[in-house]
Amino acid sequence: KLDEGKSISVGVHTVHLHHPVHWHSFFEIEIILSGEGKYVVNDVEYDISENNVFFLTSTDFHYLRLDGTAQIMNISFDETMMSDADMTTLVFNKIAKAYKLDGDEYRRVLDIARILEHECGVDGDCCSALLSYIIKCLFRKSKDEPRADITPETLGGIRRAIIYMELHFR
Repeated sequence: KLDEGKSISVGVHTVHLHHPVHWHSFFEIEIILSGEGKYVVNDVEYDISENNVFFLTSTDFHYLRLDGTAQIMNISFDETMMSDADMTTLVFNKIAKAYKLDGDEYRRVLDIARILEHECGVDGDCCSALLSYIIKCLFRKSKDEPRADITPETLGGIRRAIIYMELHFR
């Protein structure tokens, strides 16, 4: 969850068996630390295990069905934490919801997420940069190449309005 008055929060939580369908008014990155089962995002079912990471927007309906319990590191954040470049990539490209990272990639993302958790706890000013690193690691794994014709510099008022609608209306 995103704490009141905060733009980002990071924490580890335990989920038991089933977490019902829900959505949020913010973004989430879910890093699976342990556990097995299914993660369902917008009616698409994904196997989960360690090395899985999920990127969810405010328009994604999602739930978990687990074989037991799972430990999950959750990064919740609003759009103010995302760079214009990351937001542009997200809105104008097909970005995956689920990522299976290899061992080194997973450890790098997890290490940065732990540093991000510390920085959020001390109101550090590195949070946006650390989050952007994690997002870029995930977006690089998406199948689509970023569109070269759309950059943060080409985003005018109408395109920014489209981004707002994409993120806030289901």
